[in-house]
Amino acid sequence: MSSDRFHYMDFLKVVLFFLIIVQESLLVYGTNSDACYYSAAIQFGGDLRTATEIIRIINHTFLVPLLFLMSGMLAQKILSQREPHIFVRQRLYHVGIPLVFYVLIIDPAVKFIIAIRQGTAQGFTDFVTNNIPMNIGTGPMWFLAELLCFDMLYVLYKKVDSNPDRFINKTLSQIVVLRASIYVFVVGSLIWIHRLRISFSLIWIICALITLPFLLASMHYGGGIHIFAGGVSPQALFFAIWEAMLCMGMCMLLMSVSFKFVNKENVVVSQLSRLTYAAFIVHPIMIVLATFATEYLPVNVSVRCLLTILLAFPTSLATAALLKLIPPLKRIL
Repeated sequence: MSSDRFHYMDFLKVVLFFLIIVQESLLVYGTNSDACYYSAAIQFGGDLRTATEIIRIINHTFLVPLLFLMSGMLAQKILSQREPHIFVRQRLYHVGIPLVFYVLIIDPAVKFIIAIRQGTAQGFTDFVTNNIPMNIGTGPMWFLAELLCFDMLYVLYKKVDSNPDRFINKTLSQIVVLRASIYVFVVGSLIWIHRLRISFSLIWIICALITLPFLLASMHYGGGIHIFAGGVSPQALFFAIWEAMLCMGMCMLLMSVSFKFVNKENVVVSQLSRLTYAAFIVHPIMIVLATFATEYLPVNVSVRCLLTILLAFPTSLATAALLKLIPPLKRIL
């Protein structure tokens, strides 16, 4: 096993990317949000929508935090091998450029494809002129935007921490740590992963499972998931505590299980892992196209959702593989 690659992270990256596809597909089928494609033919209803919300909540508690934990570990390793200015330049190159490309190209393309499907598009130029300036956004690439901020703040923290006499007030570094606590938590020491115990992670998960019935009862009798969506209320406080317990437990469990059982080289997993970043960039288009392809199939809506997931996952990876055949894109992605 090579010492310069975290093989268990290859496995986690593939699994987490699949969960991202599941999460985004459930968003399409389980909500009528303007943030995604909406059609009455692909909407869950009743108990199925409630189950979808619960699955999305559980995924949300650990999916992004675990990605930040992994990114933090890799950032620590990279920064230990490169000068800070080189690290910053590389992060701007590998994260900043794809983020800008998504915002300016892919996100408008996704919205235009949806507009064509809904019959509201007059032409791409007119659509961009009339809609994009006021609706421009990062979409699911908000993760890259925040990751880039965390990377820059981490470099600043390391510079301040190693040079306490600099002009920058060291209090700033403490604010950085608090803002990105779950990110810097792992970055502090790579040896942290060796201390993880599966049994300890199960304690947090068991605590979350014990309190889950109270969460579901509050959701059922309180009028839906919206009662947990922030604000000053007992429900919001309870949900914040429950979410933290499940987040801690799931992150530690997935990391420790992967480190213990799949921390070995696997050619297929390694190749798929190298495609996940590019696949993440293009996955919104693949989900929308997969949704179109399954929208009016003569099957149950839950089967359509499953087919959307099973189509979007491999097509995203296949598109990523094609993009990485282009030399400039291969260097970026």
